[in-house]
Amino acid sequence: MSEIADLENRLSAALDRIAQGLDQFGNDAGSSETAAPVEDRSGEIATLKAALEEERGAKAALETKLAAASVVQDLGIAKDDNVDVMAEIAALKQAHEAELDRMRMAAAAEREAWEGLNSRLVRMRRSNKLMRTNTIALRQAAADMVVDATLINQSLQVELDALLAAQELERAEVDVVLKTLQPMLGEPESLNELEETV
Repeated sequence: MSEIADLENRLSAALDRIAQGLDQFGNDAGSSETAAPVEDRSGEIATLKAALEEERGAKAALETKLAAASVVQDLGIAKDDNVDVMAEIAALKQAHEAELDRMRMAAAAEREAWEGLNSRLVRMRRSNKLMRTNTIALRQAAADMVVDATLINQSLQVELDALLAAQELERAEVDVVLKTLQPMLGEPESLNELEETV
């Protein structure tokens, strides 16, 4: 704030000097005793114009600083003499990027869980289809009064595969639920422990 007051004082002093110079120029031109040639005053006018432009530049720089300070204040960043605002903004940006990376990883894990669920569903459907086929063959063998040990073994194996597929499907469903909830809960360690117990 002291910079602002200092620049305002400099600007008003420069404007006063310009006004005095113009008044003196008008008075000198009006008096017949000390009428100096206009060419002699052009150097002084050029100096005053240069000073005015310099002060305008300083005022524009000050307004830019004020706008930046206003943006920083609107963002809720506390600024004191020891804290660099740019460092705080960089830290916020880094934190946002880390959060974005975490969300991407969570989305990738969730997508992987859904893909796992899909493959388990495919296996379950295949096992169910084989079980239906073997059941039809067993009924036909029973109707023909034929005992086929190979057919009975195949049926038992298909049923076992179907049970394993059902169990894997249930695990995949739990995995999808956990991966979906993980970003909301924010405790990946406890979720991994829970996942291992299931």
